[in-house]
Amino acid sequence: MKKKKQHDCVDLKNKIQKTLYKEYKKLTDEERVCLINRKLVSSDSPIAAFWRQNVLRVAEEKADYKSKKNKRDMQKSD
Repeated sequence: MKKKKQHDCVDLKNKIQKTLYKEYKKLTDEERVCLINRKLVSSDSPIAAFWRQNVLRVAEEKADYKSKKNKRDMQKSD
């Protein structure tokens, strides 16, 4: 006889997607991205920690690169 699972992963996924759909359906794409980013910044979940470590670091490096490039360009024009 097959053991009954305590939880159904597909059912859980469907419930989560339904909840997120309700939460996001009235938002624009930009608002949705802002909300997701805000949640990732304040969350204690492992994926949020990974996102903060990697995605934010890359964004900071790009911003630093752009500011250094702009400084060099300004020095060349002097």
